[in-house]
Amino acid sequence: FCTQVTLKDLLTPLTETLGEKVFEVSMSRLSNSFGGSPYKIVKHYLTLIGKDGELADFKPYHMRMASLGTWAEQTTRDEVLKKKCDALLRENFNNDLVDFCTQVTLKDLLTPLTETLGRKEVEVSMGQLSNSFGGSPYEMLKRYHRLSGRNFPYTKACFIGPPEARSRRQRGDFSVEDLRKIRQPDGTFNTAVFGLKNFNTQDKVATRELMLEMAELELEDRSINYLGLETEQFHSLRAVYQRLNLSPEGSRIVERDKRVFKAMQSTVAKLPHCEGKALRAVSLSNNTLQQDLEALPIGESEFNLVNFDYLGHLERSKEHNLQLLLERRLLATKALVIVTLQNSPLAQARASNEGYGTDQVQALLVEMTRLGSLTGHQVHQIAALPYKGGSDATTRGSDMLWIAYRITRKTPVSHDFPSFSACRSLADVPEHHTPAPANPENPRSLSASLDLCTFEVA
Repeated sequence: FCTQVTLKDLLTPLTETLGEKVFEVSMSRLSNSFGGSPYKIVKHYLTLIGKDGELADFKPYHMRMASLGTWAEQTTRDEVLKKKCDALLRENFNNDLVDFCTQVTLKDLLTPLTETLGRKEVEVSMGQLSNSFGGSPYEMLKRYHRLSGRNFPYTKACFIGPPEARSRRQRGDFSVEDLRKIRQPDGTFNTAVFGLKNFNTQDKVATRELMLEMAELELEDRSINYLGLETEQFHSLRAVYQRLNLSPEGSRIVERDKRVFKAMQSTVAKLPHCEGKALRAVSLSNNTLQQDLEALPIGESEFNLVNFDYLGHLERSKEHNLQLLLERRLLATKALVIVTLQNSPLAQARASNEGYGTDQVQALLVEMTRLGSLTGHQVHQIAALPYKGGSDATTRGSDMLWIAYRITRKTPVSHDFPSFSACRSLADVPEHHTPAPANPENPRSLSASLDLCTFEVA
């Protein structure tokens, strides 16, 4: 009765017998008192007969002829969408969220939702729900991820085309045609079109410039064996290739995210001319950094420019990676090591909970010095400064730290790096800046918009 009765049924006159005569009672006014809602009438009836507890889960969408107004309410749409996607994820995709996102179809989403109500199975039509999302699987999946508190790293462009194309793009496997559409004037690719993050804010560009300046001073004309955490944009690696003496065969990029790694393989295969040929010779590893460092043979690598471009706060796993770098003798005799850390109040609190305190610069220097003394390395902090990081799309303005170390092994420490002080920003670092000789009485400064920071020679 509850699921099948319609407003038309409820509006048929009530027939009663009074003194041997049959009378019809109009139901229109009664219906109006419930706002013309068959659900409210049935729900009130259940209360009158004491069945409201037994059918406590009875909802408007359980009615076969649910009114259009039922789907006008956001809470109703959200509730049914989450139940439907949860069921599909569990029953059709073995709780594999990646398979669900890449393979689920509109036909799947339109199959009725089956629920149990009062020991009976009830089918909920998904047609009106789909219409409320314009029949778009992308919009439905995007909303479902938001309701579930999950990240949804895809854009509508991923869903345009046949299922095979959608599946490829969501895996980061971009076709020649995909790359043609997102190619930029400099030959690189705007993968943000397909939902990948582009960490290239003004301050981020400036930190790369500073890394190159320091590498020119510290490593001069040496071949650069680069070890870094990158994205499929290869911003830092490309900068090293263009400005320094990159040794592709001695360099390595580590990326644990499968989609980003697949996008790396797609984009590097299509980078232009000599640059593309060189970068294709760089080793790409789809591992966590710890797994990768543990797999490298002890003492056989000679990395002299390391860029651990982390997103999070200082924690034991990051310290352990630095320990592996030194302990397994993966650095050249002289190396420049860059570490970035998030430095928001929340990140500081999390670092403190890990036992480092809120001053992550000092904490990391203490740990690096300790690790150096244990492994036969001399560690000197060259620079530590704050900057605004994040991606152009979502997290612009994240408080970050950029920290640089000179690490030497078995040779005296060089003191040829100039002192920097009163650094107020990175945003306006010149593209081809030549540092002046060190002069403690007349320190140079970099002008822009960041907070005061200092550079010191140990």
